[in-house]
Parts: sequence; structure tokens; C-alpha cells
Amino acid sequence: MVKIIKQKSVEKNIKKHAEDNIMDIAELFFTAHKIGMVIGNFGWIYTPKVLLFHPIIILSWKLNKNRCLVTQLEYYFFGRTFMGDGPKFHIPRHQRYLLYTNFLVGSCYYLLN
Repeated sequence: MVKIIKQKSVEKNIKKHAEDNIMDIAELFFTAHKIGMVIGNFGWIYTPKVLLFHPIIILSWKLNKNRCLVTQLEYYFFGRTFMGDGPKFHIPRHQRYLLYTNFLVGSCYYLLN
């Protein structure tokens, strides 16, 4: 009887640790996504190499009906996104325009210098 109780307790602890680790991985993924958004938009100020990713990101949005692939992966793996619970994949217009503007300004800056 004691052995069964200990086994259930051990199984419960393993399950709890697994859930905690998944939450940690999700938070790490969400943080990396947020940092990537900032670097993706404003990284061109420090290096022109960031501008190479802008057309790829913009094309992925256009081909995916203004939805973010990374956010879709977050929802697939973790059941939520960095924007909250539920399938929130749509990229707001002001965020898209921010990237378009940064791409144009950055490209002009490096082409004219």
C-alpha cells in the first residue's frame, strides 16, 4: 500500500516538473519572439544585415494572409501565444506599417551612404 502511494506521489511530482518546464520553455520562446520583433524593426540602425530579413518577413506575412508564422508555431506547441490565450495570429496594420517604414528608411539610409 505504501509503495503504491509513493509511486503516485512520484508520478505527480514528475508531471508537475514537466508542466513547469513546458511553461519555462514557452516563456523563453515568447521572450525570444518579442526581442526578435524589436531587433527586426530597429536592428538596421546598428547593422544593415538586419534589412535582409525584412523582405522575408514581409513576404511570409503576405503569403500567410497577414498572420505570423512564429505566433502560429507558439500556439501549435504551447496552446497560447505571447499575446495571450487563443489563436491570435493576425498582425495589426500599424505593426506591418512599422516594419515597411523601417525597411524603406533603412534601405535608403544605407544606399545613400
